[in-house]
Amino acid sequence: MNIEQVAIFIRVDGRTTLAPIDPNMAEAFVGMLSAFQTGTPKETKLVVLPKHTVKQLGAMTAALAREIALRQQSKQKKAESPQG
Repeated sequence: MNIEQVAIFIRVDGRTTLAPIDPNMAEAFVGMLSAFQTGTPKETKLVVLPKHTVKQLGAMTAALAREIALRQQSKQKKAESPQG
């Protein structure tokens, strides 16, 4: 299995947050998920999404990636700008 990307949505205090997982740790992360799934299966249960949702999810993922990159660039520019 080639795990390409892992990102978890977590609802915290009424806000939806995203927890991206380091690609180098993706296989280990997915491997441990079974311990937290209902019935504690021996292998992690993954549900294949219906084809009609994959395109929408891809567009949302791309939009989120752009937004995260813009925020990181903004933080970097603020850190590099002279104070005062």
